[in-house]
Amino acid sequence: LAPDKNVKDFLETVWKGFFYKKLATM
Repeated sequence: LAPDKNVKDFLETVWKGFFYKKLATM
């Protein structure tokens, strides 16, 4: 198990989703 990697992947996905949503609303 590599929970750190899973957390990192999850946070990266969330951050990208937020970033793209922010771009879309600009």
